[in-house]
Formats: sequence, C-alpha cells, structure tokens
Amino acid sequence: MSSWETRELPVLRAAERLLAMGRAEVTAADLSRATGLSEADVTASLRVLAEARGPYVSGHRLLAADGEAAVTELTARAEQELARADYAEARERSDEPDSVSPPDHPLPPGALPR
Repeated sequence: MSSWETRELPVLRAAERLLAMGRAEVTAADLSRATGLSEADVTASLRVLAEARGPYVSGHRLLAADGEAAVTELTARAEQELARADYAEARERSDEPDSVSPPDHPLPPGALPR
C-alpha cells in the first residue's frame, strides 16, 4: 500500500469528519487520536497535503515539523479526492459476492444434517 492509502487519505478523512462536526480547526494531536497514527506521521502527512500542487488542506503551521499544525479547511481538491475514494470503495464492496454461489452439482439427498 502507498503512503496515500495508509497515511494521507486517513488523515484527510479524519480532518473532514472533525471539521464537519463544527470544529474551527483540527490539530495534529486531534488527527493522531482520530487515525491512530503517530503525531509525527500526521505532521508529515499534513505537510504533504499542504505542499501538493493544488493543496488539499489549509490551516496554521502546516509546513512546520513541530506537531503544532492545525487544519482549518479542506480545499475543493480534497473534497473531490475524498468523493473519488469513497466511490472506489463502494465499487469494491459491490463487487464482493453477497452469498456463496450454489454448487455446480446438487448435493445427494441426506447430505445436509437436519
């Protein structure tokens, strides 16, 4: 798995969820608790998300290495990427069989316990 799947995407999802709850800002410590990632990993992730050409997040001290970063807003690019990731996951789930396929040959009478 890529760092996008294991680090940036979970941080982005957690930031979206916490900001949607009405928070004015979400700190690296908040995101660490929400994702289970270390604050160092969250801080590195926020730096990647903020430095991207067409950043995903805006906020305070996002490029600092001291763990004091705080997200105040997701960009339109972040919202598009989250929607794309949600769609891809929904497609994967819909491709999973809901039940076991019936066997090619019927079981002989009495093969199933009563």
